[in-house]
Amino acid sequence: MNKDITTPRRGRKEFPGVKESCRQFSEAPIGFQFRVIHEQFEAIMQQELKDSNVTYTQMSVLHYLDHHRDHSVTQKELAQGLHVSAPTASGVLRRMQDAGLIRQEVVSTNRRYRYIVLDTAGQKVLDSQHSIKQEKDRMLVRDFSPEEQKELRTLLMKVHENLAAEIQRRERKNGRNPEHPIRKGRNADAENTVKAAERI
Repeated sequence: MNKDITTPRRGRKEFPGVKESCRQFSEAPIGFQFRVIHEQFEAIMQQELKDSNVTYTQMSVLHYLDHHRDHSVTQKELAQGLHVSAPTASGVLRRMQDAGLIRQEVVSTNRRYRYIVLDTAGQKVLDSQHSIKQEKDRMLVRDFSPEEQKELRTLLMKVHENLAAEIQRRERKNGRNPEHPIRKGRNADAENTVKAAERI
């Protein structure tokens, strides 16, 4: 992947300002590049989700529940899996429950815990957005060869592992026990997410 990203790929229309924007992006710190890419993708998805009256964060919750149907998901796991705080997750889930997207079921053995379950409206949103998600995933790697796509996944996984290891190191330094699912084994939850994405 040693291509000049400041030069548009063959056949792609060049819009005014894009080349300069790409030049600035290529010279920015890697962490900032990830932030820009995330914000760009989130803005595109927010626009796509307008008609469904669902936010990008709420859609992420629906996708997480959909990809983890093999076990009951708690609010704590969901917050960890989506990298948000417990209060943020609580607020998002409350609004989603009010909208009929999800429901919370009390754990019979411990009433302090609740499982988060897809409700009818949530499943309908997932079904309607499935083709859009496929389209946007293809857009992200447009003009990438299969080899480049595979290399991209490999490199992203390495970045993810570096970040997970750093978070774990900091938590141990602060005397906290790192319980995040992605830090167990070789980032099992992250690998499951990748496998789920490959199935789409």
